[in-house]
Amino acid sequence: MNFFQLRYDDSIADSWEIAAEWLNEDGSWKDVWSFSRGEYLLNPPILSFAIRKHGRVMDWNFCNFNIVVVSKRLAETLCVLAPSEIQLVPCQVRTDDEFFILNILNCVDCLSYERSSIDYGIPGPTVNQIPRGVRNLVVDPVKIGSHQILRVANWTVAIILSEYVFRTIEGEGITGAYYVRVSGS
Repeated sequence: MNFFQLRYDDSIADSWEIAAEWLNEDGSWKDVWSFSRGEYLLNPPILSFAIRKHGRVMDWNFCNFNIVVVSKRLAETLCVLAPSEIQLVPCQVRTDDEFFILNILNCVDCLSYERSSIDYGIPGPTVNQIPRGVRNLVVDPVKIGSHQILRVANWTVAIILSEYVFRTIEGEGITGAYYVRVSGS
């Protein structure tokens, strides 16, 4: 089976940009990183998102702090395709449309360390180092197993879709993303 990395499509010149507001009223930080840990949240923080750049509303939105915000239309599709692999958290976006934070519940150690181009940021042996950057990402389909949507362990910036999910959402004309095959040759 093939797998695809979902990436933000910055080629859409008239698209909007939204950003999480991360401070509580008392100035303390909300737990904004909780949405990229790959775990179900019993009491997720309530986040608001400001519009940083006005433009065409997108279905898939990559935001600061590694947060993904999806339209109601995309949320409903993902609930059908991978219901046990996601958690949808209502959020407030300053628009009339309804949006959800997409909490992906799987972080899978599927990075192909041998076939990907990885920057560890520190010269020397790479054993037990966590990647600081990954170019030319390649994943190991065997390690992914039957997952439909996941984040890559130790590189949670990367969101991976099964070919089934990719084909379905691409066919629905989901906006805001493009896809790169990452399951090797």
